[in-house]
Amino acid sequence: MPLKEELEKIVDRFEKQGLDVTLITGKDYNVFGLVGDTTKIDERDVLANPWIDNVTRVSAPISVPTASSTRQIPSSTAAA
Repeated sequence: MPLKEELEKIVDRFEKQGLDVTLITGKDYNVFGLVGDTTKIDERDVLANPWIDNVTRVSAPISVPTASSTRQIPSSTAAA
């Protein structure tokens, strides 16, 4: 199967798991940027694909602060 079709299959698999995928195509390597809840992705499953040779997580899962969880500072005590 040609490389382009393999890349499309990989992207489709990630998208079916609810992730946004950015594919960066290079001369020697291709990079998949995944955005979303990647905690459900098992790196061993990804590495089992013969077209993928490395998985790197670039950030830990974070939570988005809500208005009730952020600290409010009264304007009279705010430092300039």
